[in-house]
Amino acid sequence: MNLLTDFLRLGVIIGAFPNTIVNGQLIDATPVMADFNWILSQVNANAAAASDLATTNANVASILSQIGTVNSYTPVVSFAAGTGSVTYNSRAGFYVQVGKFIIVSAQASISGIGTGGGIAQFSIPVAATATKMPYNGGYGANSFGMSSTLFTFPAGTTGLFGFAQAGQTYIECGLQQSSGSAVDLAWVNLTAPVAFGWSGFYFTD
Repeated sequence: MNLLTDFLRLGVIIGAFPNTIVNGQLIDATPVMADFNWILSQVNANAAAASDLATTNANVASILSQIGTVNSYTPVVSFAAGTGSVTYNSRAGFYVQVGKFIIVSAQASISGIGTGGGIAQFSIPVAATATKMPYNGGYGANSFGMSSTLFTFPAGTTGLFGFAQAGQTYIECGLQQSSGSAVDLAWVNLTAPVAFGWSGFYFTD
């Protein structure tokens, strides 16, 4: 929210007064008028022009409208090999985009998986950044939380996590192993019926 607060934060447009007047002090008009004229000159010099205010108001309105808009998309589960057709009982996806920042939540209840192969891929609504990677290895800007029902964990694995792929409109899922390492979730690990949910946030270009 730093972008929004930058727009809304009031700047200091009046500097320190040339004369400090305290309660109970007897004083003539000269220092009072000097302070008044100081305020007038500072406001004229530093207050934003009407055109600047119009631009700021438009930017704030744009940010607020984006924050308040929840978009929908149809999530897809596929496999890197391009085979293994998937049929669904239900699926739904929702996301909010603020500039290049995206928050997404999706789920897919799978009723059937055809013969295929490759790493499982779970779609996201907008391609993840291809340039702003926090670390190497092709991972996206942020990791995703993954949940599942009716999924049988392979021996030696204890959990699921997802990570956006650089420049792609999907995340891949990792299987956390009890040894501390991880392996990719792939077609060979999946048997229908099964359901997955994924949610997280990431950057786009």
